[in-house]
Amino acid sequence: MTELRKNIAKDLGWLERFYAEAGYGGTVQPEDRVFFAVSGEVIAGVVRLAIENGSLVLRGMRVAEAYRGKRIGLALLRFLTDDLGNRSCFCLPYSHLEAFYETAGFRVASDSEIPPFLAKRKHAYLHRGMDVVSMARHSAGPVL
Repeated sequence: MTELRKNIAKDLGWLERFYAEAGYGGTVQPEDRVFFAVSGEVIAGVVRLAIENGSLVLRGMRVAEAYRGKRIGLALLRFLTDDLGNRSCFCLPYSHLEAFYETAGFRVASDSEIPPFLAKRKHAYLHRGMDVVSMARHSAGPVL
């Protein structure tokens, strides 16, 4: 059985190792809120809420390979959006995950609808060949 938990990044010594093993190269700040799934003693998946330039940003959604296809990502997304309530949040997921994030009320957003620092980051990702899309969630949406 998988258990969902949350904590702040500075209290999770395993977090950077998990991300390194998952191939995630992003940075983690000590104050990031981390939502994670645990199966027994194994970390099955992770997602974070970071405050960047005064905006909430969903970052670093990763599910361990052995747990993919078991709805861990969806459970984490529900857990995180329950915590968000009606606060606005932004993310830059890979475009093939657009429908997944839409289940939590995120919608594709133009560069003018997201914070300027995220628009700049998105274009840097695109320049590096990463197929990402900007998304915003402005109110609680249904999670299917």
